[in-house]
Parts: sequence; structure tokens; C-alpha cells
Amino acid sequence: MIRTQIQLEPEQYDRLRKLAAARQQSLAQLVREGVDHLLAESERSARWDALWRAAGACHDAEGRTDVSVNHDVVLADNYRP
Repeated sequence: MIRTQIQLEPEQYDRLRKLAAARQQSLAQLVREGVDHLLAESERSARWDALWRAAGACHDAEGRTDVSVNHDVVLADNYRP
């Protein structure tokens, strides 16, 4: 593990210390869990952003770019038997 220093507001430290005592965990463990949660949320958000960009970038053969919004209409127009 890498040792680092952080600065907390007094209220943050007090609340974190109480939570650590209630969970019978160290402050360091709670901070690591918080960092893991923040990183996972950030990665999840980045994946959703990429998916939304991909959906908005789609277009049909006629060049319409509203495919992601009007997919049912576009599919019906382009794939009618």
C-alpha cells in the first residue's frame, strides 16, 4: 500500500471517526472504500456518457440523426417488408 496524507474538515473527521468505530473499521479502510466508490461511480458515469454519445451519433440511410429518439419510426421506415 501507498501511504498518503489527506486533510479533512473537523466535522468530516469526527463523523468518519464515529462511523469507523460503529463499523469496527479503521479510518483508513473507510477512506479506501470511499475512494473505491467514487472511482466506480466515475467510471460508470463515463461509460453511460459514451453510450449516450454513441446513440446520438447514429443516423439512418437518409442522414437523419434523430435515430436514437425516433428509433421505432426509423426502423419502420427502413425495414418495411
